[in-house]
Amino acid sequence: MPALDEVAAEFRNQGDEIERSAIDNASGIHEPLLPVSVDAFRPFHYQVSSVGRRADVQRQDGARDRRL
Repeated sequence: MPALDEVAAEFRNQGDEIERSAIDNASGIHEPLLPVSVDAFRPFHYQVSSVGRRADVQRQDGARDRRL
């Protein structure tokens, strides 16, 4: 993921410790994770997650359906 690569590069340029990893969410989707360890703060991380959005969908039989 290019955006996380740029964030990681910026922290590395400042001398901070960065390690790219990933986790699987509850739906089994692989999500990038960027743990950051800096001297001035406690460790934190950036995470990219997929987000579902509900939408009304019209079915072929004319009924409306709410889907994620």
